[in-house]
Amino acid sequence: MTDVDERTLVVGLVLALGLLTTGFLFTNEAPRFSLALALGMRGEVTIDRFLPQAIHPTYKPIDFAVKDGRYVSDKGPLQSMLAVPLVWLLLKVNAPMIMGVYLTTFLLAALPTALTALLIFRFGQRVHRTGTVSPALPALVYALATHAFFYGTLFFAYALTTFLAFASFYLLFTADREQDRAWAIAAGVLVGLAGTNDYPAILLTPCLLLYCRMKAPRLVPGFLVGSLAALSLLPIYHYALFGEPFSPPHRYHNMSGTHQQGVYMGVGKFTPEAFFGVTVGPSRGLFVISPVLIIAIVLLGRLHRRHPAETMLIVAVSIALFLFQTSFIDWRGGNSFGPRYLVPTLPFLVLPLLTLRRHGPIWPVFLALLAVSFLVNLVCAASHLPKTKDRYPAEGAFLRWATGTQLFRLIPETGEPYEDVTLRPKVHPLIYWADLDDNEQLVRVPTLLSGLIGALLLRRALDGGG
Repeated sequence: MTDVDERTLVVGLVLALGLLTTGFLFTNEAPRFSLALALGMRGEVTIDRFLPQAIHPTYKPIDFAVKDGRYVSDKGPLQSMLAVPLVWLLLKVNAPMIMGVYLTTFLLAALPTALTALLIFRFGQRVHRTGTVSPALPALVYALATHAFFYGTLFFAYALTTFLAFASFYLLFTADREQDRAWAIAAGVLVGLAGTNDYPAILLTPCLLLYCRMKAPRLVPGFLVGSLAALSLLPIYHYALFGEPFSPPHRYHNMSGTHQQGVYMGVGKFTPEAFFGVTVGPSRGLFVISPVLIIAIVLLGRLHRRHPAETMLIVAVSIALFLFQTSFIDWRGGNSFGPRYLVPTLPFLVLPLLTLRRHGPIWPVFLALLAVSFLVNLVCAASHLPKTKDRYPAEGAFLRWATGTQLFRLIPETGEPYEDVTLRPKVHPLIYWADLDDNEQLVRVPTLLSGLIGALLLRRALDGGG
């Protein structure tokens, strides 16, 4: 069996992610999409009239900022702005909301996840050595065996943010140390844009600045110019929201009294509970939902011997976002899957797997943990946001996938029936459009197809390399 090439990798991942991409919006995604609607339809940043239309009736709007009685998005603006042209076009042709949500999510979450995997693959090709695994394997671990899979199917910011940050690294990695100042500026712009898309990602700028200083000191000025130019867009955006360029939306969050305490953006003090919860806790533990990453941590020293600067970057990025997650007042991340603030660390964390030897003592352990990680993340990617905060999320996802059925409730305000979509696997929009969403067997077919595609990709990568 041949190894995985670039086209197979990207097309396979796009299909696997697209099969599980949802057409509904919940608490976190709705404000971001509502901003795209407001900008596309009315050229304004106020989302009052759009938020109730965008969010699914099973969830109440809670993620937004309020200033002078106006509702505005509390999220970084980049993804909303990128969605505006598509949203405007779909509204012009009177496309249903579910279609707009699906296509924008596909283009701004699923596709960036596949492209991040492609960059991991290309990095692996540059450092590949005979006897180690296929360069495609770490890329597939990232996209299919971590919670990047889950966030590649929803209109959260993490997939796009991760792509921008990792693309910044890749440009610095491939740049000529003496001459490629344009690449350094582009790398700075990319990581700066990551910060405009998701506020915690601003922490990645000093990490990549450190990496640039280690790899190519002459490129540091260009990197700084690019990153500061991109980040300067945030004060302009904040001024449009509040008339105050240096007041982020978190200051005006509607739940600021309980969810935004601390020094900045809800960041307070580090707690042991958060440390264990983020690493090995049953509901949000990174190594519980993706135990295959344990092998990556074990191999970090081996990567350091060959690529010390890249290893330092992995450590810096991981520590920066880990400290943010564990110091955040709502470190669980609400109704979410896994430690979601750590998603941008994942493409960096899988890089040590490039040093894995296919016939060493770690190999069978890796295979077992990979199988578990892939199955858990597949089933959770096929599920909507889990509502339990202290239980193993795959437990509820497996149960919903196996036994969940269609159930309608009444909207309290109007008395109209609506489907509680969180009770069973995600239903692909094509099934809704064909009016076949009451067919429980058909509803589960996209999960099976996604799993089959993922398994075939992993199998080919496991057989490749050498």
